[in-house]
Amino acid sequence: MTTATLIDAEVDERADAWTSPSDCDRFFRCNAPICPLDHDWRLRVSFRQDPTCLYLLEAVKEGAAGRFRGAGREEMYRTCLSFIEEALPRCAPLKRALDRARKTGARLGRQVGRQDDS
Repeated sequence: MTTATLIDAEVDERADAWTSPSDCDRFFRCNAPICPLDHDWRLRVSFRQDPTCLYLLEAVKEGAAGRFRGAGREEMYRTCLSFIEEALPRCAPLKRALDRARKTGARLGRQVGRQDDS
C-alpha cells in the first residue's frame, strides 16, 4: 500500500467515525446540550446560557471550509452545515449563539497541529 493510499484510508476511517457524540474529539470537554452528532437532538432542550458546540460555532465563520479541511474535519463540517439548516428554525438559543459567532475570530485554526488533551 502506498503512503497516499494509507492517508486516504485514514481520512475515510475518520470520516466514518463521526456518527455519535462520543465519536467527537471534544466529547469529554463539551457540555453543549445540542450536538450535531446526536440523532436525538430534537429531544434535547437548550437555554440561552448553555454552551454551544465548538464545531457549530466554527462552521458559520467566514473561511470555515478551509479551516475544517486543514484540521482534517471535513465530514464534521458537512454534518454541521446540514444540522444548522435543520436546527435553526427549531432552536432560538442556537440561532443567537451562531449569529454572535459569525462576528468573532476563528478558534479552530489555532488548534491545528496541537495535540488533543483527551
